[in-house]
Amino acid sequence: MILLNYILPAAAVVLALIYFAKDWKDLRKSWRRLVVLGLIILIEIGGIFNTHYTNKKIDRQHDEDQKRIAGLKEAVETANKNQKDNTTQFTNAFGKLSQKVSNLQSQVKTVGLREEADKLKAELASTQKALNPPKAILALTFAVPNHDGTPLRRITLPVKNDVVHVEFFIMNTTLISAQKPEFMIQICEV
Repeated sequence: MILLNYILPAAAVVLALIYFAKDWKDLRKSWRRLVVLGLIILIEIGGIFNTHYTNKKIDRQHDEDQKRIAGLKEAVETANKNQKDNTTQFTNAFGKLSQKVSNLQSQVKTVGLREEADKLKAELASTQKALNPPKAILALTFAVPNHDGTPLRRITLPVKNDVVHVEFFIMNTTLISAQKPEFMIQICEV
């Protein structure tokens, strides 16, 4: 390939010399012959130098490209090795984590975790109480309740002139404050 680069300019010079020889008689003055011959030789030398320096430049560029390709290949190999190492490390870490989870699951029966579960149950119960607060329980009692605080449900009262006076109270049987209570009293016809 390199010889071909030098042969083409040499062939062009040979053709120029052939035409120069053909026109030798037309160039009667010797200084014209020398100028044309000098120009042909200068063009040949310039072409050879141009080809030589172009080839050197191409060779340098080729060497630089080969170095870059080698660097890129090394970077790809390093990246592949790192990816393989990372995958192995991740797989090992995942296996260890799975083993820890399995161990924790088997330790749920231990006392410490049972206590923690009891605490969580208590917190859950208090949360449920907060969401559904207890309500006051109101009861009807006649006159004064019994000494033990239980409401009186039955009472016998005297009738005067077909009228019965009934005293009753509404009693809160819990320690919780009653909010917006409502009562309905129904008197039977008898």
